[in-house]
Amino acid sequence: MISVSSASSRLATNSLDKTQRSLNQAIERLSSGLRINSAKDDAAGLSIGNRMEAQVRGTEQARRNTNDGASMALTAEGALSQVNDRLQRIRELTVQGLNGTLKLVDQDAIQQEINLNLKEIDRLNTQAQFNGINLLDGSAGTVNVQVGANDGETLGVDLTRPGFSVDELGLTDFTIAGISGEVTGINVVTGRARDIAVRTSDFALPAGYSNPQLMQAGTSTPGYPAGWYTRADDSAGNTVFFASSVDASHDTATDTSRVRIDIGQQLYAPVTSHQGYQLADADSVFRDSRGNILEGDNQLVKTGSQHFIKSGSGPEAVYYRAGVTTAPAAIDARLTSNEAVWPPSPATTINGVAFNNDDVDYFDSTGQVVNGATLSRAGNNHYLTTPEGAFYPAAVESTLEGYVVRANTIQSASAPATQPVTEVDGQSLDEASHRYLDADGNAGAFQNATLTQSDDGQYYLEQNGRYYTVATESVTASRPQVIATATTDTPIIAPERAITTERVTVDGTSTVTLDPRNVTASYTDRDGRRIEDALRVDDNGQYFLRAASEDNGTTGYRSATLVNTRDMGTLLKTRTGSGDLIIYYRMNVRANTDVPNTHSTVELTEVNPEIRLKTPDDPLAALDRAIARVDDKRSALGATQNRMSAIIDQQGHTIGRLSEARSRIMDADYALEVSSMSRAQITQQAGTAVLAQANQRLDSVLALLR
Repeated sequence: MISVSSASSRLATNSLDKTQRSLNQAIERLSSGLRINSAKDDAAGLSIGNRMEAQVRGTEQARRNTNDGASMALTAEGALSQVNDRLQRIRELTVQGLNGTLKLVDQDAIQQEINLNLKEIDRLNTQAQFNGINLLDGSAGTVNVQVGANDGETLGVDLTRPGFSVDELGLTDFTIAGISGEVTGINVVTGRARDIAVRTSDFALPAGYSNPQLMQAGTSTPGYPAGWYTRADDSAGNTVFFASSVDASHDTATDTSRVRIDIGQQLYAPVTSHQGYQLADADSVFRDSRGNILEGDNQLVKTGSQHFIKSGSGPEAVYYRAGVTTAPAAIDARLTSNEAVWPPSPATTINGVAFNNDDVDYFDSTGQVVNGATLSRAGNNHYLTTPEGAFYPAAVESTLEGYVVRANTIQSASAPATQPVTEVDGQSLDEASHRYLDADGNAGAFQNATLTQSDDGQYYLEQNGRYYTVATESVTASRPQVIATATTDTPIIAPERAITTERVTVDGTSTVTLDPRNVTASYTDRDGRRIEDALRVDDNGQYFLRAASEDNGTTGYRSATLVNTRDMGTLLKTRTGSGDLIIYYRMNVRANTDVPNTHSTVELTEVNPEIRLKTPDDPLAALDRAIARVDDKRSALGATQNRMSAIIDQQGHTIGRLSEARSRIMDADYALEVSSMSRAQITQQAGTAVLAQANQRLDSVLALLR
């Protein structure tokens, strides 16, 4: 009995525990409103619902972000609307100011209002902000608005460059009245630099020369212009001089100097060859301006292409300008006789008496008759000539019946055995002119002949197959000549005596940066009022000039800078009045730099009345371009706002649908949970009663035991 009662009690207790858990769960869900309060309620559902919760909350924040982005775009578009209003007003004023019925003073008044509107555009460009972000100057770049709950879900608001400053709109120095002309701002002027040090490394010496020294001749020294010269030593230790050019400059911004000395023509350089003739292999002939031979120590020298006769040596030498000609080497030869020694010529006389060939009997050396033979002669020698053209030395005998010609030998005669002559006394015939004379000393008939020589040393001239004997003693060779003839009687003294001024410094150009730390500037206006130490620098590091700004000559500070123009040179650009009216003045600028003391002075002088420059030449077109740029950006920002509005609508739809889905997973069903709680409460009450009965039965048993 005890066992049965205990089991019933435990069974009732377990059932009560289950009922209590069900009741607790129902109460928890009803009190929290959630079906899933912990992972044990629905592990998978909790994970899904939590992800949906992240999406919902992220999208809600993205919606707020998008609204912020739309506000930024709207603020930027509003600022551009103000820029557009200023541009429209400027355009209206420009149309008014271009009317030819206005005087300059009227145009200046209009210009000042234009300038104030331009200032407002610059202010809007730098000061239009949203939460500290500049909207118009381009510094913000592309602002990416996070319009979604996930990575990469962004939308860019284009605030990139170019911005909307006056400069970026192309309206810098916008001026409606004046003459045409483009200007370029400058902060440097070119002047003269004094006393730039010369170093050895500044010389561009050719190889083989050393120890350069920059020199200068006196202006009154004949033959030496007051230019630059370089004195140096050649490889043999001789002093030489070069005409030189000097290029020197100094930059005040970096305090650096540059000197380049280019070496030109060597003065009075010795001549070693002329027109292909080596002077060592030729005879030099020196003549004065009248053609007389110059005596003494003379040498041919030149500077560039100009030749000189150097007379004397060392510092005492003098130089004469000279013209140079050449005479080639010559081979001379003269005939012993005008009669050819070969071949023999037909004889027409015997002992000065004309003869008939029929009256002559011809015999060979054996006494046989030679039919058809003729008599020939070469000089004083007679020859029996056969019908075949062979020549036999012969003797001529006179008889009562005529003449007998008898050959002296059985061997026929032939041309002399000679070889062409290639040189005479070491002079090549190919490199020399020929002067061949006949026996009477006449030239011309044998200039195309060939000089030959036999083994025994006898010379011949061969021309057209005929040989003429040449007097051996007449064959001579002369060397080529280089003939220098002075063109003036006035000598030039040696460079050692003329170029005596050594220079260790030179002057050059100076690039002067307008910096008050090392530049002192003075300014003289067109009325002659001079302001010393006029150069200043503003807070932005830009220079300006201190100038006389009042009629009484008082000194004030005004924006005054230098600009360059193509047609008018350097101008002074000033801005005057609250409207920043731009007025230009032609300037005379002189600058000098004292290089050793690293200081420069600049003299600025107004030389003409004030000038106004129309900028640009097409002001209305420039304004239209600026307005179009503003319109483009406003259109882009408007389109961005529309996109963001659409995104905001989509985000609201997404949040609603995600919230519904999450609710179905995470939220409690109140009807179901109330029913479950009621059932649990009833079950609990019944279970409690049953447990009480079970406990009473156990008490009865215990009572019996007592």
